[in-house]
Amino acid sequence: MKTCSIALLVTFLFLTTSAHGSIIYDGQLAWDDQADPNPLDTLGSWSNDDTIIAWSVEQLDGGDWRYNYRLSVSGKDVSHIIFETSESLESVWNVSANVDVTWEFDLYTPDSHGSSNPGLPGDMYGVKFDIGRDTQIVEISFEAARQPVWGDFYAKAGSGKKLSYVYNAGFSPDSPGGTASVPQAHRILVPDTVNVPEPAAMMMLTAPAAALLLRRRTAR
Repeated sequence: MKTCSIALLVTFLFLTTSAHGSIIYDGQLAWDDQADPNPLDTLGSWSNDDTIIAWSVEQLDGGDWRYNYRLSVSGKDVSHIIFETSESLESVWNVSANVDVTWEFDLYTPDSHGSSNPGLPGDMYGVKFDIGRDTQIVEISFEAARQPVWGDFYAKAGSGKKLSYVYNAGFSPDSPGGTASVPQAHRILVPDTVNVPEPAAMMMLTAPAAALLLRRRTAR
């Protein structure tokens, strides 16, 4: 287990392209007690309209992906946040945040790590970011050579008399999966097991091969 550090009812999904033509996915889950089910399962002071998890994922020119997350809450500061990943993922790079953070990959359960994840509805392998100072807004970005698929997250407030935590209502014991462009209810985008080109990239990759095949057939 390696630890790293730096100092410093509706799922909305948007597919856009950047100025470089890269594919970008944006979305968020917001607490809403009028929705059935509420997109976010919460406890304590985070059970209000201020609790929102948002993300954007962009494919970079070299083929890697940049993941950007923003968790906002009110009432109690964030202690840590876990983003699910596929179990084969063991590192990310170019990590940046609006606060000091340390991070590590591991399997997290309701009873592991000193029972520091109360209310976690099931086992989850992922990357955990520990927050280095008091804040109710956490912004974290990192890069990985893995395409986005649908998965889960969990966050907990710091110690105190009143426990507070949040996770997505679509939390699943299954590994992350699906296609980024096809939303899954009450889940967020996370890094997959392998880096598979998006359809547009696949078309660019296969076009030269098709042209070569055509030339060969013409020459016969």
